[in-house]
Amino acid sequence: MKLISILLIPVFFIFSPGVQSQTVYHFNYNFQQADDQTDYQALFILFEDGTALARIKYIKPSSGNEVKLEMNMREFYVTEQSGMIDTSRVYYKSTGVRYISADDNINSHDSLTFIFKTDPSTGFIEPFGVTANVTAETANNSGTKFTGTYYSRKDLNPDFIKQFISPDEAIYKSFFPLRSRGLTDSEKETKMYLLVVANILDEDIGEACIKDTQRIVESFKEIALKMGLLEKNVIIKTITGDEYNRKNVELAIKNLKPVRNRDIVVFYYSGHGFRKTTERKISRYPYLDLRSKADSNYMVQSLNIEKDIYNKIVSKGARFNLVLGDCCNTYVPLPKVEAPPPPRKKGSGFLLNPDNCKTLFMENRSILACAADSNQLAAGNRRMGSFFSYFFKNSLENYCSIFQKDVSWDKILDETFLLTIDKAKHTYCSKPHIPANICDQKPISISFPEFLRQ
Repeated sequence: MKLISILLIPVFFIFSPGVQSQTVYHFNYNFQQADDQTDYQALFILFEDGTALARIKYIKPSSGNEVKLEMNMREFYVTEQSGMIDTSRVYYKSTGVRYISADDNINSHDSLTFIFKTDPSTGFIEPFGVTANVTAETANNSGTKFTGTYYSRKDLNPDFIKQFISPDEAIYKSFFPLRSRGLTDSEKETKMYLLVVANILDEDIGEACIKDTQRIVESFKEIALKMGLLEKNVIIKTITGDEYNRKNVELAIKNLKPVRNRDIVVFYYSGHGFRKTTERKISRYPYLDLRSKADSNYMVQSLNIEKDIYNKIVSKGARFNLVLGDCCNTYVPLPKVEAPPPPRKKGSGFLLNPDNCKTLFMENRSILACAADSNQLAAGNRRMGSFFSYFFKNSLENYCSIFQKDVSWDKILDETFLLTIDKAKHTYCSKPHIPANICDQKPISISFPEFLRQ
């Protein structure tokens, strides 16, 4: 198989149960070149958002001094001649380097690419090699020695981490966080209302909607409990299957009774969306197709996600409101996007940071975010679900994790939008595989008290 190019495609496909969060590896490698016989070690931390961090150390032969450096890395894939990406191989290429401890006149590789390949026996991608070349095709072909060891949470201990990270660094404290400040007595009474509406019986998008629903329920329940909410105060209602219709959605919203300035309301929709061109003032945000039967009038059996859902939920006065719409913004069924089998990635079982969760969900904020702008499709596929939902989950869990500082909804939405846009740019929504058929998808949102986001 001929390789055409390496493209920046930050795509994640993690489907195993529970929050995966970060993955940690220990690499040992030696390029065994005439001008470089150095033994290198790396602490490699893989994050959910398509980035990675490598802490590398080695002994400089000429001086005997230890050199430590840090590389920020980004996920890449290789495209085949067909234009599709090969997800059996994943590449992490350095995007920047910072020297932590070193003597003068460092002679080091300022650019590296770490390679992962799918292990057929396990189905997981595993560390394969490293190269200092621009193209990853030549990895390990020059006699490079390489070993990679996966570390679970229980395998990580201070003595090992101290080899790469000083105890006075903030990232060290992320591995071994101090006790959370927790919720106040009044905050412990907070309720989270999660209302999920998904068209799981649709022939075209039903499978994707099922994945979306499972993903959203799983994430928000785990975050709520980690934040310190009582399980009885996490109230989840799903409107799917035979219950899927406009009447039930309106009733569920009517029955929401959040305590003003205290509770949390999350509304999530996965299904078809469209625009009404007959309106006097056309909304930028889509109408949700809530037909219980295909032969019903979708113009009648629909609700506008901004006017009929977001505005009504916000009017109830909850402390925090989040309304998510993963649907097209034109009445075109979700395309049957052709996508390669997704790689499976391990997780080291890192815990969410309760304080980060609290910062996000105890804020006085109302947010409406939709997968696509006006006259755009919301792309997805049966393996991955909807792109927007997938990357929102990854971004949310990333910023709720123990490794993140200065978390905000602005950062979560920015990351979700960028990843969704980039994935769509590298996905064909129809055949033939020509530039004209590349998916065009740009999410939009309103965030109050902040400005409209593009």
